[in-house]
Amino acid sequence: MILDRSRKGRLVVCAVAVIGLCALGAGVANSTGSPAETAPDSGQQAVGSSERLRELMTERYEILRSIVESLEKLLAAGRMTLSEWRNARVALYVAQADLCADTAERIKVYEEMVDFLRDAEQLARRRAASGQMTGAEVLQARLATIEAQMALERLRLGQT
Repeated sequence: MILDRSRKGRLVVCAVAVIGLCALGAGVANSTGSPAETAPDSGQQAVGSSERLRELMTERYEILRSIVESLEKLLAAGRMTLSEWRNARVALYVAQADLCADTAERIKVYEEMVDFLRDAEQLARRRAASGQMTGAEVLQARLATIEAQMALERLRLGQT
């Protein structure tokens, strides 16, 4: 029964992800136009493309925020794994960072993500200690934290 719910939860997450990717692909396909279409002013086209990209990134952020809210309810009900929830939150942080105007803002978002992942790692350790998670899942949580820390350090190195 529990496995059946877990599979349904994963199916829902996958379905939402596929729908989001299809919508994103359709939006990108619509924004590119055909090769026969030419703009008289390439500067104006660049501004339009930049605005369209910003709209798509904002839409992606909103979709991910909605997904995370749903997953948090499932997690609280015990119908979602910690790793699926963690991965969705990381995707939300990345989408939020993509919307940032400058590197300093992006660094702040990545710092929040690293803090979140540290907390998620500690939660995984507690669950493993109580027998609710495996050691491999704890290592995956640790790996996610390390990867986020590496991305943060890369951002900091790029800032001069």
